[in-house]
Amino acid sequence: MRVAFVGKGGSGKTTIASLFASFLAYKKQKNIYVVDADLNRNIATQLGIDTSSVPKLSDPENQTKIRLWLMGIRHDIPENNLKYFKKTTPPRIGSNIIKISDIDSYPVLREYFIGDSIKLAEIGEYDKSLVAKNCYHGSLSILENILSHLDDREGWFVVDMVAGTDAFVGSLFVQFDYIFVVAEPTRNSREVVRQFDELAMHTGTQHIFKIIGNKVESFDDVDFIKSFSKNLEFLYAFKKSDYIKRVEITDSKFEIQKLEKDNLNVLESLFTYVAKKTIDPNARLELLRKWHYKVAMDHSGEDRDILLNQIANEILFN
Repeated sequence: MRVAFVGKGGSGKTTIASLFASFLAYKKQKNIYVVDADLNRNIATQLGIDTSSVPKLSDPENQTKIRLWLMGIRHDIPENNLKYFKKTTPPRIGSNIIKISDIDSYPVLREYFIGDSIKLAEIGEYDKSLVAKNCYHGSLSILENILSHLDDREGWFVVDMVAGTDAFVGSLFVQFDYIFVVAEPTRNSREVVRQFDELAMHTGTQHIFKIIGNKVESFDDVDFIKSFSKNLEFLYAFKKSDYIKRVEITDSKFEIQKLEKDNLNVLESLFTYVAKKTIDPNARLELLRKWHYKVAMDHSGEDRDILLNQIANEILFN
């Protein structure tokens, strides 16, 4: 199972992502992997994990090493040229598929994840060498490649995304079972939710995006958040939490059993909702192939032919 948390900066998406991962550990779920894909890295503190000495996924050398390993022995990429290994490139027979239960056994991946019941990796900071050349979105491409080659049926993969609608920059919007849009009862949050609504409808992915309210203090707050979107389903709302406020002021780790009962019940409901979903990794792969076709058609000549050849009607997840 794979889920992502998105939303306006300050809406609490990182907090909800951290609480959800912590709740998975509290429920004694196995193989819980978290990726901090936000430019402002905060989830490590909330999870109580020290990542200061851990290499970052987005470092250029690390991206190259991981991509070459993911490529495996496929023969549709000339001379293993990473120019043709796009963030939308789907895996094929011959690719290395990552089993979530075996991540610790892959030398090319395990060094980026640290932790015990929850293992955390970070995309990393904005590379100063990219100033005036590229934006942070480019750093997220390695996450897209990992997700497209990930078999997560025996575990949980939780991603704290960048604030705003960056999930639509590449293929991330088709790479998850659910993407939860965290919304607080403010007009700024309303505008971000409306952007997700429009983009989800435009891409036909409205079934992936769900709205979660946060910092609510009344039924009116809940009704206000529900009014943000015409097409995305509203699930649950977290009440404004004195406990979370104390934790964030002291920069301490979340202890899930200390959370207010109402908010614990919301986590239980969210866990139950997500856990009952039937995972079909081949259906996700078909969505990825669809968007890779679009990327390929934006090229011309030999480049287009090579990228189109990366699409094959293969069953990779049995």
